Amino acid sequence: MSRNIRLSVSLALVGAIPLAAIPNVRSPFHWDRLTGQAAFPTGYNFPVHVASDGKFVALHPEGTWTSTDGTTWTKSALPFSGTNAAYLPYLKHDGATYVFGSHKGNYLKYELDNTVRKTTDYKTWTTVGRSSTLPKLIFYGTASFRGAMWIVGGYDGKESQSSVWRSTDGLNWTLAVARAPWSPRNGAKTFIFRDRLYIIGGSLIDKPDANDVWSSADGVNWVQETNEVAPERPFGYAPIVFRDRVFLIGANRSGQFTSEMLFSSDGKRWQPVRAPWSPRGGVTAWSDSGAVYITGGKYSTVVNGETVFSYVNDVWRMKVESM
Repeated sequence: MSRNIRLSVSLALVGAIPLAAIPNVRSPFHWDRLTGQAAFPTGYNFPVHVASDGKFVALHPEGTWTSTDGTTWTKSALPFSGTNAAYLPYLKHDGATYVFGSHKGNYLKYELDNTVRKTTDYKTWTTVGRSSTLPKLIFYGTASFRGAMWIVGGYDGKESQSSVWRSTDGLNWTLAVARAPWSPRNGAKTFIFRDRLYIIGGSLIDKPDANDVWSSADGVNWVQETNEVAPERPFGYAPIVFRDRVFLIGANRSGQFTSEMLFSSDGKRWQPVRAPWSPRGGVTAWSDSGAVYITGGKYSTVVNGETVFSYVNDVWRMKVESM
């Protein structure tokens, strides 16, 4: 029996038990800590993009840093975009990184500016224009899919949405779906896998995260891949597609921060894998052709009855054996 077949059989047998907890099953995922403290400040929910020259670009709320290896980071001239990525995500599309307006306030009371900006060189932001059709939403998912930009779900200040919006230029938006078959949600994660647009997780304001996965071949017609990623309703993860698998990195479970991720080869069945980095949620994850990288995140501890949050800025790299 080949090693790949043996490992596939092992994964089928272990079910939802983390690989690291199974005797004689060696994880194919290998992590190395590149630095314990990057040059950018601690934080969470900010993106790192890979530029056309292969550099990593950390779009941190306190500035922009670049790196060629994930270990050494240098402050860049690109100023902060003005966008809080926790409310209004960045989107990489067709050789540019876009920001759709800016946000002031919190989810209880906020103001949105509808100026669309982009950068193609990570040195300056260029104003694309003001969009009168940009949906007045926060906490939505974004995706670059089939030559267009997409906004999925979100919160309009009163209610969570299950809408899907589409634009080819970032300025002119059309409502592709008013009510998708998945439930209204904020903070859902989107990713492209095997030429389909996926949505996973998300929640209503101050409610437990959804636990289902949906996909679409056109952004309009959706099918449910599974109604349960894991019994513990994972939260706080970042999805990354790498080597024809989807990884949910920082998949916290049972309401607790953990050092764990989930992975799937089909979007339907998910396998937990433990990792050596500290427990955390809100991680930043990205990949190049050779590896997956993570940084940032937060976790909480209880000190004298009070919840105390801690934030990190270490950087880790994961390489994957063939499976």
